[in-house]
Amino acid sequence: MKKILFKFKLVNIIEFLLIWVTLGFFAGTLILMGPVRWTATWARTSGVSSGTENLIVILFIILLVVSTFLISTFTIRKIQDKSRKVKLLTPLPFIILAAIALWFWMNPMLMIGEVEITTDTAGETQFVFGPYPEEVRLTLLKEEGYTAVISLLHPAVAPFEPVLLNDEIRNGEKVGIKIISIPMLPWVSENVTAVEEIKKIINEGKGKYYVHCYLGKDRVNVVKNLISNANVKVKSEVPQSRRNIRDKEKFERGPVITITDEIFLTPYPTDVEFTSYYLSGFFKQIVSMLDPKNPEDTMWINKEIKITSQFEVPIVNLPLRTEPYEPEDALNIVEIIKTLPKPLVIHAFLTYSAPTEAILYTLKSGLPSLPPSLFKADMINGQVDIIKENIAVGNNPTKPEFSNYLYRKGIREIIYTDVSDNPRDKKFAVDANLKWNYIPLEQLDIKIFESGGPYYIYGSAPELIKNKILNK
Repeated sequence: MKKILFKFKLVNIIEFLLIWVTLGFFAGTLILMGPVRWTATWARTSGVSSGTENLIVILFIILLVVSTFLISTFTIRKIQDKSRKVKLLTPLPFIILAAIALWFWMNPMLMIGEVEITTDTAGETQFVFGPYPEEVRLTLLKEEGYTAVISLLHPAVAPFEPVLLNDEIRNGEKVGIKIISIPMLPWVSENVTAVEEIKKIINEGKGKYYVHCYLGKDRVNVVKNLISNANVKVKSEVPQSRRNIRDKEKFERGPVITITDEIFLTPYPTDVEFTSYYLSGFFKQIVSMLDPKNPEDTMWINKEIKITSQFEVPIVNLPLRTEPYEPEDALNIVEIIKTLPKPLVIHAFLTYSAPTEAILYTLKSGLPSLPPSLFKADMINGQVDIIKENIAVGNNPTKPEFSNYLYRKGIREIIYTDVSDNPRDKKFAVDANLKWNYIPLEQLDIKIFESGGPYYIYGSAPELIKNKILNK
């Protein structure tokens, strides 16, 4: 380790960090403009999933971090015993490289690659989406009769957007075209004023407007969705870059589940995930399973209602209470979901919770289903295993467990499989409002479970029951 690193003196540490950051900024810019862009192009043309694409990008990032760390460490080791002048001059080339990278970032056309023109027309007012307009493009927009340019650049997105915004305003005054600055951040919670200003232009504006942000992705898609909801003319001069939820494997709070081609399950999205996926115009309906009667959910419900009302995204609240759990309630919610506009997204706070599991498995099977999360706690005689959506297997319940455990967790039918019936347990089950079935183990067949339930099966060894049902 000593041979790899350098002497831990304050001056060495400061120079190391300076070199590592500046070199990393330069190398990261090169990787973004080269390998990452090539990977994205290859993924789109080859039909590769965004999960694979993201994995390749992560490998590039790891390579970047490791290589720049080693180069920076090697550089400090070489100069740590040199003169003061050498130590002062060594970071200069790296600072120059970082300045070159910064210049690229200050020229968005170099960062977004090729431009693809697509159109979608309806209504009278026209909004054109394109890249950041340099002075030459502003001149052309003026000549083509544009009413104004709507800039979504935000001064808080430093260091690039404040400079670009100032240049744009100055060039607009020079050319004689109006620049309407509506600063929008890449996350939704701080964009209330921006959304209201955009809606005002949509409702009251006349003529043709040129709209842009920096790279023309998430913020532009949010505005496109607002405009599309108002049924006005939309024209795009940037690549269609809406993020594809079908290829998204994980949000910050949990995995993304594709239930069907048009129904998705996610955790509660962060502000950035709201902007990138929920408000991009892909989803026609949001289904929230947060419970208004749960104080822990209230803040999140209010926040989501505020956001969706601003962006005019349809949302419905369908909470499912699971203490106790009623499978029929899950079936009713699923029937409502089937009637809603699609594509749609369902969420609670986390991806996997008892309510979301109930809806997930009920949607997939069409049967009254059991959420595995409800069965984490064992019964007195052992654990309970969910082997199919509507089948649980375990050992003999005690008398109180028929009602306090099995019924409360959604079991509605008992199947007893021992060599002879059990009148005592049958009485316990019936008293707990559970339907009793005596079916010897050798007569168990998967077809029995194609309707009814959910079932709890016991009487024989749990492994024998599992093997019989699953044909092992």
